[in-house]
Parts: sequence; C-alpha cells; structure tokens
Amino acid sequence: MAYQVTYKDKDNNSDHKKTFTSFAAAEQEAKELDADGHSDVVLESPRRKAGLPNLVGIMLKSLGVLILVGGVLVGMFTGRDSANGFDLIIAMEWWVLAVMSAAFFYGMGEVVNLLDRLVKKLNT
Repeated sequence: MAYQVTYKDKDNNSDHKKTFTSFAAAEQEAKELDADGHSDVVLESPRRKAGLPNLVGIMLKSLGVLILVGGVLVGMFTGRDSANGFDLIIAMEWWVLAVMSAAFFYGMGEVVNLLDRLVKKLNT
C-alpha cells in the first residue's frame, strides 16, 4: 500500500507529492507539513475511499423523493374524489405537506452526506 501526502509549498506556492509505505510515517509527515505552515496538506490513503457515498444519506434523499411523489399522487386522488369534481384545497393540503416533508428528508440526507465528507477529509 502506498500513502501519498500532497501539499502546496509555503515559499513558492508549488504543488508537491510525497509517497510513503507506512500510514504512520505519512501521517507524521502530514502533521509536520501542516505545522510548518504549508497549505492544502492532504493524506491520501488507499484504505479510505473518499468517493464512496454514504448509504444513510442516499436512503434519506430517496425517502424524500418518494414522499414527494407519493404526496403528489395522493393529493391528486383525494382531490378528485370530491363530489363537486376536483377539490383544489384538499389537493393543495397534500401537496404542501408532501413538499415540506420531502424537503426535510432530502435536506437531512444532504447534511449526512456533507458531514460524512467532512469526517473523511479530517481522517485522511
């Protein structure tokens, strides 16, 4: 396994990359470079896949989309069941509730994904 430390040099602002065979050595070098004032110090580890999505975030976002679709359909069906034809008030109640609930779940999924990305960035 190869661990890479990338950083921007503080003197000439050029990009540098160092490769290590042990995680401890790479982590120590990353800490030293950060303490010396170099910017954009990143430890890339093959053990952690930074691009792997968070399952909980995906499920929350999917639930938000399903709630939105379900709410629109239920609003159409309950609004149509009125004796006077289509009752827009009943349909709008369902649609507004669906949009609010879907936005909440979709937003929570995005928060979980952003927190996961932050944790992965701090741990690598």
